[in-house]
Amino acid sequence: MGLKRGFLNTEKGRASLSLNEEPPVHESSTLSTDSASESVSKPDEKPSATDEDAAVTPQVDIATDAEPKAAQSKKFDSSYSNCICGRDATKSKAIPLDLHVAPGDLGQQRGRNRFIFRVWPRAPDGEAIRDDYQERGKMTSNECQIWGDTLYDLFMTTRIPGLHGLRTFTSGSLMRAHMLRLGELKAAADEMDWAASEPEPKQLQPFDVGTLIRDAENRNKGKYDMDSVFNSLLPTLQAQLPYHLLPEKLVVHDPWNTLSISKAQRDADTPWSEKDDIVHTYVLSLSPAGEKKVQEDRAAAEKVEAERVEKEKDEWRVLNPSRTPEGNMSNNYAVHAKVPSRLPKPTSILEAHLYIRRADRAGTGNHSVVYTAQLELPRWALAEDVLCDKCWWAAFEKEMDERVAADTLLSDEEKTKTPELKVVTKIVDPRAEVVLLEDEPHGKECRDARNGPSDLKYDRGVCMERVVQQLQTTEFSGPTAYIYPKIEWQRPGVTPTCEHMRIPSSADGDGERPATARVRVCAKMSIQHDAHLAREAANYQAFPGWLFEHWSGYNVVRPLHDPTPCGAVVPQFYGYYKPESSCEEKYFSPLLLLEHCGKEIEVEELSEDERNEAAALYFHLLDGGWTQGSIAPRNVLVQPGPITESPLGRMTARPRKKCFRLIDFGRALELGESNRYVIDKDEVFRLFKLMHHSE
Repeated sequence: MGLKRGFLNTEKGRASLSLNEEPPVHESSTLSTDSASESVSKPDEKPSATDEDAAVTPQVDIATDAEPKAAQSKKFDSSYSNCICGRDATKSKAIPLDLHVAPGDLGQQRGRNRFIFRVWPRAPDGEAIRDDYQERGKMTSNECQIWGDTLYDLFMTTRIPGLHGLRTFTSGSLMRAHMLRLGELKAAADEMDWAASEPEPKQLQPFDVGTLIRDAENRNKGKYDMDSVFNSLLPTLQAQLPYHLLPEKLVVHDPWNTLSISKAQRDADTPWSEKDDIVHTYVLSLSPAGEKKVQEDRAAAEKVEAERVEKEKDEWRVLNPSRTPEGNMSNNYAVHAKVPSRLPKPTSILEAHLYIRRADRAGTGNHSVVYTAQLELPRWALAEDVLCDKCWWAAFEKEMDERVAADTLLSDEEKTKTPELKVVTKIVDPRAEVVLLEDEPHGKECRDARNGPSDLKYDRGVCMERVVQQLQTTEFSGPTAYIYPKIEWQRPGVTPTCEHMRIPSSADGDGERPATARVRVCAKMSIQHDAHLAREAANYQAFPGWLFEHWSGYNVVRPLHDPTPCGAVVPQFYGYYKPESSCEEKYFSPLLLLEHCGKEIEVEELSEDERNEAAALYFHLLDGGWTQGSIAPRNVLVQPGPITESPLGRMTARPRKKCFRLIDFGRALELGESNRYVIDKDEVFRLFKLMHHSE
């Protein structure tokens, strides 16, 4: 399943690079992009696809979990070749290609795999691309102008055709928009097709913490032991917690009197079970900006809830008949089984619990100390409700048997309909895979025939095949039975846990999932009479929302020249809490709850790609209108990545991947009209040994 093409792998291409001549063009697509139009065929026929004009963006049908899936759906691949010279027999070996790593043999140094290596050709008589053009390419919520889904979606080009001494970094989607405006469609027909197949930016979510919670419960047999070695394996909360769900009251369990910021460590190793629990009550303290976000997040949640309720009115699981080997239908009717409505979620959390141990200190600064703590929240705030498949099928079969026995499966109106079954094929991924094919002369002939003249000095000319991933489903029209299985979604503490979802060999014997769950967070405290923590909490609440978001793809953020992933810039904010009542005799620190994002970086241990990625965080922050105020290695954290993978998957991935985050915003300020951008830019380059500070 994929899109095959050969390029960047010839002697001529390597020679041009070694002579420091014009960078080679990597043409990732030369076939007119296949649309997601449906093709209907008989079950024994092979599916076909329709080639569309290069200037038309394909509408790609993507199957989602929200859609009912037919039992007969299956995925398969279909090849389409762009070869028009009829010399398919000359194709040589195929080399798998990773679209997120630059191809080899481009002279890059070790540790540098993310850079712009493709060139967008211009027509020799093409118009100049002016700065006042209003076209915009695809962007994430940070509105960075250069975004690409993969490294192969980012380009160098010339604003004025033929002026090769003045190159511009750009994205395929932006160039495609410019070319459509200018009517320049032929010189870069291959690149236009490739850009047309690029998916939209997608907001990414951390690996499901609900899955990690269930795994932890199974491992601990449903019991939380603060002294257990498994305590450190509790899942880390990395998802955003909407402002309206920040707990209004926080009950802090602190047997070691950690909140007093005492430096004493004499009993830090004493087991929790041997200490008397000391409990303090804290309350949520939000700035005006935070209070505004509470209202905005609550309104957004209410809108989502209303849309969900409306959608669930017509949510069914569809079971269509299939074809037998003899060509007959297995049944002459379809079954639509109703999916039960989900339970409404509360709109606030009145109380949560925090557990702190002195032994879990994560870091110390001049004004503060940070501990890894356990935050206990209602389970529904962390994990989605569950619809047990086994229980659903049992309820479905029971309802079916009863309806068949009573001869009420089909209504009189449905019985009069004529059954008809057809196969529908949709393209679900037009660029699932790329394979290089080494065959320079053959490819050059194809490109010369496919594309018009351009301002390229060197054209290695390569050939490719596209093998799109398609989804084949059966669509049925005719008699339909509507079934309503008697089952409900499960939410521990609200509905009973079925036998299939219970904790195996649980400590209390009943196997019920608890109504609450614990996750790891960072609890930051400050010394007495210090204002840094309060300022930092206010800054987190004032930051633009996109600083907390993860997105697919890569940005080229000024003044950097290399692409970097579109991850979150700062840790997630989980609330700022103050003691409910002040005590003049003893100091208890406020608490700033944040996402645990790893450990302090060692700049010398980072590759050039990783240094660029960490530096990009500062430049995104500057673009967001903020200066961090303390540019230092201690304020950049690193952890295994990507964040969308499970913790085990991140630890075992080869090659290892990392993701970064900025911390410590007690000195952060809004930029305004200051010259901090210029000052910060040079400090960032110096810290990460980039640009003119590189070694």
